[in-house]
Amino acid sequence: MDSNLDLSGIPVLIVDDDQTTRIFLDRILRRIGFDWIDQAEDGGSALEHVAATVPAVVFCDLHMTPVDGLTFLAKLRFSETPGLKNLPVVMLTSDMRDQAIEMAKTLKATDYLVKPATRIEVKAAAGKALGIEIP
Repeated sequence: MDSNLDLSGIPVLIVDDDQTTRIFLDRILRRIGFDWIDQAEDGGSALEHVAATVPAVVFCDLHMTPVDGLTFLAKLRFSETPGLKNLPVVMLTSDMRDQAIEMAKTLKATDYLVKPATRIEVKAAAGKALGIEIP
């Protein structure tokens, strides 16, 4: 664990269609101190997950099928449920096109990380999403 700050019990959701990426991100988050980490393989299953258990932060891939990350984010932002409407979502993708970044910003993504993200970048994005500084 990287810090003395207790992050255990803070729920995090990883949404990515690539299992290797999910495992990699899970390991980074556990090293930082998170221990309640769930996973989803696409935006559709992520929507079901967040409806049942609202995580504190979501790390979400951009390109997935059948429901991609921007569609997932849009459904959250237009949700009638306040906990979902304002849910912090960090987009994690290899897509660096200005159009993708602008769309994520328009939908109020909390942050936008380019794969492969480093532990320092993930830690900073998690802190930003939670409104805390993670040492």
